[in-house]
Amino acid sequence: MIQLAGSQKSVPLDPDAAEYFTSVEILRDILVDRTRAQVVAMLDRAETLAIETFSPRDEESDILEEPTTVLLPDGTRAKVKI
Repeated sequence: MIQLAGSQKSVPLDPDAAEYFTSVEILRDILVDRTRAQVVAMLDRAETLAIETFSPRDEESDILEEPTTVLLPDGTRAKVKI
């Protein structure tokens, strides 16, 4: 049971419904740890996205070694090597 601030009314606590802290120091430590974990997770996601987005691509993989045939708008076929 806890007593509400500014009231004489007591309320029962359900330990399964929420977390309860017995001191500000314990709450502070838990909140700082959770905040740190969230910040680390966000930085890890940002780093992964930055690597995927800005890492140099292998230029060799974009070059076709063999010529390929393309169809031009006028119906002409042309061989191109990229």
